[in-house]
Amino acid sequence: MFKFFRCSALLTAYICFFSVSVQASPDTVKIWVMAEPNIPLALQAVSKKINEIDSNIILKSETVSWNDAKKIFSDREKFIETFKNNNFIPDIIQIPSTWAQHIMKLNILHPLTDAFGNNRNQNYLDNVAFHENVRYAYPWTNDIRVLYYRKDILNTFNYDIDSLKTWKNLIDICEKIRKQKIKIQPSSSHSSGADIFEVNSHGREKLRPVVISNYQTSGWNIIHNIIAPNYWSRTNGAAFPPSVSNENSLIDSLAEDIKLYKDLRKLVGIEDRYLSENEMTENFICGKYAFCFGSPLYIYRIREKWGLEWDTLFGITSIPNNKIGIDNYAFAGGSLIGVYNRGLPDTSKHMKNIMEILRLISTDTTVQTLYASNISVLPAIELNDGILEPNDDPYCQALNKIQNRKSYEGDMFYFEENFIQKMPNKFKIIDFGVKKFIKVNSAAFEVILSILAFIIGLITYRKFENIINKIDKLSKVTVLIIFICLVVVYFLIFRCTL
Repeated sequence: MFKFFRCSALLTAYICFFSVSVQASPDTVKIWVMAEPNIPLALQAVSKKINEIDSNIILKSETVSWNDAKKIFSDREKFIETFKNNNFIPDIIQIPSTWAQHIMKLNILHPLTDAFGNNRNQNYLDNVAFHENVRYAYPWTNDIRVLYYRKDILNTFNYDIDSLKTWKNLIDICEKIRKQKIKIQPSSSHSSGADIFEVNSHGREKLRPVVISNYQTSGWNIIHNIIAPNYWSRTNGAAFPPSVSNENSLIDSLAEDIKLYKDLRKLVGIEDRYLSENEMTENFICGKYAFCFGSPLYIYRIREKWGLEWDTLFGITSIPNNKIGIDNYAFAGGSLIGVYNRGLPDTSKHMKNIMEILRLISTDTTVQTLYASNISVLPAIELNDGILEPNDDPYCQALNKIQNRKSYEGDMFYFEENFIQKMPNKFKIIDFGVKKFIKVNSAAFEVILSILAFIIGLITYRKFENIINKIDKLSKVTVLIIFICLVVVYFLIFRCTL
């Protein structure tokens, strides 16, 4: 009898110990995100914070390049096949706002109605979180595009912020800046002190009026910063992209917006036409441009460099509109998150943990801010009521004045294929091709210009050779000097033009 009780006690203890061990074993929730600078660091910080909140859950991440992600999201079979023989099967998926409608049509996402409800909040990203009135995603990060400007330049020309409301006014101001050839003493990437922004005749560099992305390398930024806002402005907020039957109709419907891009592009200096986004950002915060269009990355970098001084140096306003009396619009994108539908029941422990992680990273203020600040975007939670906090922050105040923040309502996934990737020829300006060669091969370009100037100079000389020969008093040296002057003049004309 004693042996029976002893065996029973040992068995009970073993069962209790085994149960505790099983309960103590953390559940791993996997998240799949697009590769961006500092993403690993951001996810590591978020994972640590989540583990502090709930030690029974571990967040494991894997990144994928944007190009690979586009291929994987191209169709349902491709997505499923990608993870079929992969040890990393995601639970949570990052959903770029521009691809959201396409991804939801693939039927790979788990409905989130039970977890977050079907009521749409005032966050503009919530407009693309639904498919056929069912919620499949929740806003995660925000990316609002604005016009950044140097305050001192507006003051120099006696303009105020209202002068920047229309594209025409902005282009006129840029033209004046270019013609006046303002000299500045720009900052270096390591210097500090607002005095380097002084506009003076002894400055080292000429102030450049504006910089915009190159369509051939940053097509999306042209759409976000110029094409879509101008289209919304002139169509009173119609859905973008336009719903048309074919590619030619699409191009025709955006002809006015394409022309605007070309007009702005002509204002960009030759040395700035093929810069990367990082190079443009660095140049702007060092004071080299009067205006630029940018994402929240700019404000993070500006504050990092200038600290509390930044608001005295830079201003933020909405993207210009089509004409006076029409509302301004701004592209407001970012990312959402959803759950890969693997057929798990909502009552399972793992699905409950997935939903817990989803709630934490999308609605917990600390976790949201921790992630967003590491990758230089805005936390989505701060805009769920339509207001960006804190209200005493100049950047937040500027964003809150932008009433019409819009996401793309159409299927941008295929718009990218049928428009962005095929449009460089339609956006073609004189510099596309020749000036890309200039950027990459500046020395070779100077040689080619010299040869070209020599040839044109020789042709010109031959044309007027008879007239020159009739002037007996001209020596051979003088004739040679005339020819050299012709070559130099042609060289300078070509150089300044291109």
